[in-house]
Amino acid sequence: MRPRSFYVPFALACFLAGLTAGALAQDEEFLAAIDPSPTGDGHLGLLESGATVQLRFPVPRPLPPQYWLELGNVVAYTGRGTSYRLFLRRDAGDGPVIYEGPVVANGDQWNASNAQPLDIARSLRAEDADRGYMDVYVSAVVEGDGWTVYRHNPGRPIGVRVPTPESVEAARQAQMAAERGIAVIPWPQKITVAAGEIKLTARARIVLPARATAAARFAAADLAEQIAETCGLRLVIREGVSAARGDIRLGYDKSVRGGEEGYRLVVDGQGARILAGGEAGLFYAAQTLAQLVTRQGTVPHVTIEDWPAYPLRGLQYDVARGQTVNVEWWKRVIRALARYKLNAIMIYGEDDYRFRAYPFLGREGTFTPEKAAELSAYARAYHLQLIPQFEALGHAAAVLGHEELKHLREAGDPWVFCT
Repeated sequence: MRPRSFYVPFALACFLAGLTAGALAQDEEFLAAIDPSPTGDGHLGLLESGATVQLRFPVPRPLPPQYWLELGNVVAYTGRGTSYRLFLRRDAGDGPVIYEGPVVANGDQWNASNAQPLDIARSLRAEDADRGYMDVYVSAVVEGDGWTVYRHNPGRPIGVRVPTPESVEAARQAQMAAERGIAVIPWPQKITVAAGEIKLTARARIVLPARATAAARFAAADLAEQIAETCGLRLVIREGVSAARGDIRLGYDKSVRGGEEGYRLVVDGQGARILAGGEAGLFYAAQTLAQLVTRQGTVPHVTIEDWPAYPLRGLQYDVARGQTVNVEWWKRVIRALARYKLNAIMIYGEDDYRFRAYPFLGREGTFTPEKAAELSAYARAYHLQLIPQFEALGHAAAVLGHEELKHLREAGDPWVFCT
């Protein structure tokens, strides 16, 4: 059994957090301001301190959880004043104040502050959605200057950003998952959480299609090993048999979104079912299922549809500066990256490869053709590509310092290859 714990470097942890945050980031749509908001070219001219400008923004139904005003068109007139402050009221020029901005002493800084989206969702009312819009009256208290508003046009729009209904539902499902203790890295593109869970038992099997491929068998074996590490159950793997209640069934469906790397995972009272677009998708689905298994051997009822947001998802690792290349350690790195559905690792090196044609290159203990071939084959089984990066534009002294390669130096400088 492989050691379960593995130190994840800080850079990798940040990268994985970024993947998760990217998956959770809400998709938005921009709703342009509508009449009687000022439209056309140019600005409204000099507006005195305390003047108001009416803007009308669409309000969708149901009321959105976020309602981000885009007010970058509200700017200082000359920028040479000594004090600027933004006020927003709703319904009328003397209506209730819904926002009081900070006092800013610099016109450019006030402009930059106004360019930041402003969420006023708490100021929305049901009647706004009923009539389809909300009136916002913009005002500024200014000393030593005036202010103005650039009219709404395609090149300089005024409007509001709201989350799409799909992203609102995704956020709701993510909250439900968090409340159930469901954690998957990276977060799936779509997840629906249902009540209940299945309990894996010693009778449960991992069922593969008849005449399963080597890649499918590898995915099933890896899943079985992770389940054993998590809850102590060693599930058997069967091919070409009918799945029974409580089994884990692996299969293919070319229609799933995401192509070869996409998959659909359903866990319900019947067991767990995976349909993948290809071998990589099958492996990634198995990784997701492995993360869902608890130490008690339970798996929550969920429906997951997932596919990669980026075709190349990788990490760069620097093996230069005296590091040795331990094959078993690198295999642990490959397994760790594959668990989180990364599919590439770029290995940066300087004098870190023993070329057969140049036996004087390469430090003791670094990469050799044999090590590279072994690790590349190992990585392919985990649907991960090793990408060598050999420094060429600089930092080349470790290579060009050899007399045999002095003809490749740039003007005699061993740090740079000649061009």
